[in-house]
Amino acid sequence: MTTLASTISTSTETTTTISTISTTRTILTVITTTITTTTTTTTTTAVCGDCHDGTPKCCYTCQDIIDTYISHNWAYDISGFALCKQ
Repeated sequence: MTTLASTISTSTETTTTISTISTTRTILTVITTTITTTTTTTTTTAVCGDCHDGTPKCCYTCQDIIDTYISHNWAYDISGFALCKQ
């Protein structure tokens, strides 16, 4: 099957800083937390392939082309079909 795939990645980074300063004694506390979240979405779409029979019908696999040729009682050679070379 011929497919087109597209991938979209989204990255979000959140930083939280907590600072504490005391005047009685010099105490400095710095806490830094970084959280990174990545979301990946992949979309796959089948591409309408030519059935090689002169109709606007879509063939998505090599077997679809073979079935089309059989339905017309035609001889076929799969080496000439792009969908059969994958």
